[in-house]
Amino acid sequence: RGFTPFLDSLMREGYCFPNAFANGHKSIEALPSVLSSIPSYRTPFVLMPQSLGESRQLPAILRDKGYATVFFCGSERGSMGFGAYARSAGVERLVSREDYEARHGKEDFDGYWGIWDEPFLQYMSRTLSETPEPFFASAFTLTSPHPCVVPERYADTLPKGKTKVHQGVAYTDMALKKFMETSSKEP
Repeated sequence: RGFTPFLDSLMREGYCFPNAFANGHKSIEALPSVLSSIPSYRTPFVLMPQSLGESRQLPAILRDKGYATVFFCGSERGSMGFGAYARSAGVERLVSREDYEARHGKEDFDGYWGIWDEPFLQYMSRTLSETPEPFFASAFTLTSPHPCVVPERYADTLPKGKTKVHQGVAYTDMALKKFMETSSKEP
């Protein structure tokens, strides 16, 4: 049994690019890698002065073409420089833990880093339904990075695997499935 049955099923529904690569090894390297095609260095790019230099990154290109641009992350707004980097990449709106908790309270905090993936992705779906079209949205989920814990109610039902990260990946896969189920009902 795999850890990402939902993500695997998407390969039958959409495009799959088996030779696409993102060069990020740590969470802090995710945004430059995915949004900007910037490889990781010895020092994470978001911590380098060059990260705030002028550039043409995907969110900015799409914003200039009339897209609303949004980045979602269930951690605090300033975590790992995500907010500053997203803005410099052309993201107009950052949706974070603070936004979630202002609407839903603090009960969904994972005790470590931010909001559990399942409720945060449901919040993301509702927020996207209110976002003007066309839009470009990206999200950073929190469960699979360290400390790799899942909500207690899923601890005995999700596959554990050989390493600690496997169960967190399975949880995120389930949360993404629920996000898509909710979002697929939107126009």
